[in-house]
Amino acid sequence: MTHPTKEAIPLSDNPDRDLSWTLDSLHGFCRQEGLEDGDRHLSWSLGTFPDRWMYLNFITSNFTPHDISSDADEWIGSGIRCGRRTVTVPLGGPGGKETFREQRVWFSMRTATPYEDSSRQADAAKLKGPATVGFVLADLAHHPIRMTKKVWLERGMEPAKGCSGVTAFQMLLWGGIDEWSNGWNRCLDYVDRLYEVQAKDIDNSNPERLYDLMFDPHGWLATEYFVAAHLLKIFRRHIDVLPRSLEQMRAKWERIYPGVDSDLLQRFDIPTQLTLLRNWSRLVDHAAALQGTLADRIDKTSAELLNLRNSLMIARNTIRD
Repeated sequence: MTHPTKEAIPLSDNPDRDLSWTLDSLHGFCRQEGLEDGDRHLSWSLGTFPDRWMYLNFITSNFTPHDISSDADEWIGSGIRCGRRTVTVPLGGPGGKETFREQRVWFSMRTATPYEDSSRQADAAKLKGPATVGFVLADLAHHPIRMTKKVWLERGMEPAKGCSGVTAFQMLLWGGIDEWSNGWNRCLDYVDRLYEVQAKDIDNSNPERLYDLMFDPHGWLATEYFVAAHLLKIFRRHIDVLPRSLEQMRAKWERIYPGVDSDLLQRFDIPTQLTLLRNWSRLVDHAAALQGTLADRIDKTSAELLNLRNSLMIARNTIRD
C-alpha cells in the first residue's frame, strides 16, 4: 500500500506520509483496545495526495461466541494473531459461563484518479502497475466480495467515470456492512438460545424444573435475565460505533468534495462529486438501517428480560410471604 512513486518523487516534508493512513488502520486492526478508545479513533481513515493517489480504510467490529477451551498457548495458524477484547458473563445455567470475543475486518484500498490538467493526464498515462489495489483482512475467514452488475442495481449504487477505485471501495464496504450485521445477528441468536425455555421444560415431565422456572427459588434465573439484558446493552454500544464512524468518513469526504461550489475540480468534476456523494449517502443510510434493526431487537429483548426478572422477583417474594 506504499505510494508507487515514492522513490521517484521523495516526500521530503514527511517521508512516510504515504503509509500514514494505512499504518493508522493497521494499528486500529491489531490493537486490543477498542477502535474509539483513547484520543484517536482508528475505525476509518481517508487521505488524498496532491498527485493522483487516494487512500481509503475502514474497520468493522462485532462480537461472537467464543470457546475458551479452544485457545492454544501458541498460534499455529498463518499470518498474525491479534489480541481481541472478550466479555465473560454467568450465563447458561447454574455455574455456567459464556465468553464472547471481538472480531474485526479491515477494508483497505489505494486508488489512482485522473486529473483534468493535461500535464497530469500525461503523467497518468505513464502509470505503472494497477490503478487500484485493495485488500480485506479478517480475523478468521475469507470475506465474500460481490460486485456484479445485478448487485450494483440492487444496491442503487452508481458508477462514476474516472473514480472506479472509489466506487469499488464503496461497494466493498457495503458488503462488509452486510456481513457485520449478519455477524451481530448470529451473536444475538446465540444469546437468545441461552435463556430460551424449551417445550420439555414446561410439559411437567420434570416438575422440579418447572417449579424453578416459575418461582426461581435459588435466584439464578433472575440473575441470568439481568446479566443477559445488560450484556445486550453493552453490545448495543459496540453496534453504534459503525454508523457513527461511517458518517464521519462521509462528512470528511464531503468537506473535500462537496459537489456544490467546490474549489477542487482537478480530480473530480461536479457531476462526479455529486455521484460519489450520493453513493456515500446510500451507504450511510444502509448502515443506519441495519444498525436500527439491531438496536430495536436489542431494546425489545432487553426490556422483555428485565420484565421476566421482575416477575420472578415478585414470585419469589410471594412464596416467602
